[in-house]
Amino acid sequence: MAASSKRVMIIGAGATGALSSSFLMDSSPNLILNMWEKGRGGGGRMSTHRTGIDSSVQAHVDMGAQYITRYNSSRDNKSMENIKNKLFGELLRTETLIPFQGIIEGSPQSATPTATPTVHYVSANGINGVPKYFLERSKVNVKYRTQLESVEIKDESIVLTSSDGLVEEAESLILTLPVPQCLSLKGNLFKDTPQDVLDNLRGVAYSSRYALGLFFTEPVPKTSWTGKYYDDSIVRYMCWDSNKYSLKDDNEVSSLLVHSSVPFGLKELETDKDRVKEVLLGAVKELLPDLPPPVHSYIIRWRYSQVFKGYVGSPGYAVLSSKPLVVITGDAFTHSNLEGCIEAAAMTTDYILENIHN
Repeated sequence: MAASSKRVMIIGAGATGALSSSFLMDSSPNLILNMWEKGRGGGGRMSTHRTGIDSSVQAHVDMGAQYITRYNSSRDNKSMENIKNKLFGELLRTETLIPFQGIIEGSPQSATPTATPTVHYVSANGINGVPKYFLERSKVNVKYRTQLESVEIKDESIVLTSSDGLVEEAESLILTLPVPQCLSLKGNLFKDTPQDVLDNLRGVAYSSRYALGLFFTEPVPKTSWTGKYYDDSIVRYMCWDSNKYSLKDDNEVSSLLVHSSVPFGLKELETDKDRVKEVLLGAVKELLPDLPPPVHSYIIRWRYSQVFKGYVGSPGYAVLSSKPLVVITGDAFTHSNLEGCIEAAAMTTDYILENIHN
């Protein structure tokens, strides 16, 4: 096979996968680039739930990442800072990102303690618009509703099989799944992986939580905040999603996002979601007693939410096989936010391009 027609498979259409596809096609447009994503659309943990309140009114709420923070970090090298400036500039010029409106009360636990936040951004049509932008930009061939089940590494190729029996081959593989999901894949993916890499992968840990989206057509109580972090045993964060984009208070539909606390999420991880929804609704009602009944609600379980303990040394990626090339990447190998995904995707792309033709 000619070097220019190397086939690269990316697993996962979240931020890291989308950015990796964009970086690869910018640098090497002759690659044959394919992607599998188990969901019905791109986004990953940048997830947006959309609903029709009636035949004429559409509404949405961000269920995962709530806003994107641009950091001024002393740890960034000049080259990486230039990449970030370029990407954020592009996202702002295209209005994929716009400034967060309103006030955030309380203090989240920073995933980047050496960094200073400068400004928060949101995506007006839902936070999943950010990875979707890079997927469309790269023109990667994505197969949705396709979940990777097994990986077989052969001498010069990689055979991938989905849960519904689809089989494809590639010369290089980029895995952007949460690390525990990668470790549970069938096949011989880790047959040549060094023991220290395996040990570090097994040490990666994620927080777990629930996300509840609520939609209202009746007037909702006015609050001093748009988003608020709580020191509550059940509720960690709430945000008037419908107010993140404008300070005007004339929404036809108001949407409220509720994130559970991590201890609650861990305790109730295997509980029936409808039962968890009722508990969360009760906790929200105590915090906002004047809240009217929602006209629609939606709950998801984030088994792998934010990275709690990352890969040792934050290298950007880990090499599972050098021939053929298999790497695992994502914010677990940097830090848990969009800038971490940018760093991971950029470093992974550099490694792939340096080694793909060897």
